Amino acid sequence: MADFDDELLTAAFTEFRAETTPQVRPAGAAAAYATLRGRRRNRMVVAGVLAALFVAGPMTGYVMVNRDPHGPPVDVGESSTPTPTTAVPTSPAPTGRTGTPSAAPDGRIGRAVLDGATLDLPPWGPHATADGCPSGPTTFSNGSHPVRDSMSIWIEDVLHLQADGEGTADTVVRFACGDQGSTFQVVAFDRSADGRIRTIGQVLTQTTSIRTIAGIRAGGGGRIDVRVGDFPAALRGLYPAPYTQFQWRSYGWDGDRFRQVGGAAAFPANPKVTDYSIASSDLVFGPPVDGVRTGSVTATVRNLGRTALPFRLAMTLPGGLTLVAPDGCVTDTRDAVLSVDCDHAPLPPGRAREVLFRFTTPVPVSSWAQPRVGVSVGEAYGDPEWENNEVDLEIVF
Repeated sequence: MADFDDELLTAAFTEFRAETTPQVRPAGAAAAYATLRGRRRNRMVVAGVLAALFVAGPMTGYVMVNRDPHGPPVDVGESSTPTPTTAVPTSPAPTGRTGTPSAAPDGRIGRAVLDGATLDLPPWGPHATADGCPSGPTTFSNGSHPVRDSMSIWIEDVLHLQADGEGTADTVVRFACGDQGSTFQVVAFDRSADGRIRTIGQVLTQTTSIRTIAGIRAGGGGRIDVRVGDFPAALRGLYPAPYTQFQWRSYGWDGDRFRQVGGAAAFPANPKVTDYSIASSDLVFGPPVDGVRTGSVTATVRNLGRTALPFRLAMTLPGGLTLVAPDGCVTDTRDAVLSVDCDHAPLPPGRAREVLFRFTTPVPVSSWAQPRVGVSVGEAYGDPEWENNEVDLEIVF
């Protein structure tokens, strides 16, 4: 019987090899390298998890001991101005928008998912520092969405908390858009019943007074605390101006949209910031007298801000002109261009000052440089509205 079984098995295997051998090709080195890479990747994943647990250990301990999921407090250098708060009413059982206990899916969306997701962004504020930031469905890759040249939208901060009263966690994101000049907005997201990411609403964006949004944190009762500043921040807010005043303000969901529910309603006057604007006539020369032409131009400076600060007038003109120098002006001629810099005493808010310049020249002059006059605040001060700080002019002979 054993011999019979052996013969049957031997015949079966012989027939199987005969039929399948022509169809089978050795995997070769490629399969071996794939297997080796898989084993190395598995070891790296395990090592990475262990390292993450090691790093997260102290923070986890803090949360377990202090029952505060946001970690130890950080000194953020806020404005010393008192910031009154408004309490947000809470109910014993979180409810959805219909007022019934919610069975909504968990809206906790991890950073890794957000970094590669398509998010429906609300419009950026009409007072945005950076122009051309897109809204609507926006696809991110590695946490950013390219706009043009060096300009992108960036996912800066991600926060999880129950924001809309539906009983489950939501996701709040702080976005920055721009490059040298950056604008910001904070948006809350959730998941729909089918698991897709949906936008709850815009928490905050840049306004005429809120010029930068520097951070977010969880407040009590489902409130979202936002750190706002009164001066524009360049490069995604990584390098805020030293004279920026910061405040923490709180925002909560009212069933329809997010509203401010705590913190200061306005910034105090900033002692190191104001808004100067410039206007100018053309530089008009008269006919020559004894071989010399004389011309004049009037620059008008206005203080549109709330603080009186020293300012500087700067002019760029063709070389060959001679300034009949007012006090406090310095001139320099390089590459056939005349530069004029004049320092002035502070101008009170709401006031204007006219400054008359006279020039002489023996012959009509021209230059490749566009004639221009500008105004800037003194050293260590800031002017948030640089669009009105310079104006072109014409030279008329």
